[in-house]
Amino acid sequence: MAIKNPDIVSIKEVINSNMDIPIYQRPYRWQESTALVLFNDIIEAYEKNISEYRIGTLILHEEGKSFWIADGQQRMTTLTLLLRTLGCDDSSLKLLNANYKEGSIKAIRTNLMLFERKVKELKSSLTEDYVGRIKEYILNNCYVIIVLFSFSAN
Repeated sequence: MAIKNPDIVSIKEVINSNMDIPIYQRPYRWQESTALVLFNDIIEAYEKNISEYRIGTLILHEEGKSFWIADGQQRMTTLTLLLRTLGCDDSSLKLLNANYKEGSIKAIRTNLMLFERKVKELKSSLTEDYVGRIKEYILNNCYVIIVLFSFSAN
């Protein structure tokens, strides 16, 4: 097994990677309250003008030309849902097409509706421009620490 050095990567760099959910992963289960904490933390970091906001670690298993998420699926799925709601093009959010377990669909729909409500609130109380700046902040100022491993000798 080869483990590459951890790397700090922006969400923009990682979000459109060919990531998938391996069969051994548990279903996506984040509750609305957990998704809302992530949403509020990002808004707070943006408003405090934190230039590099670290969201956590993403452990990826290199599998051919794609990456299986060994750890960080819940967080990355939630970020993908939030970015979709903020207006990112679905084609750049490849995790939307991942092989989620059947038990994941309810939580995905619930959190997608949560983010739709929250973004609608932002647009009505602030501006469309503010929502665009939040999307750009997530893409360019939010980071994950990526640990990549493979079972090859390379």
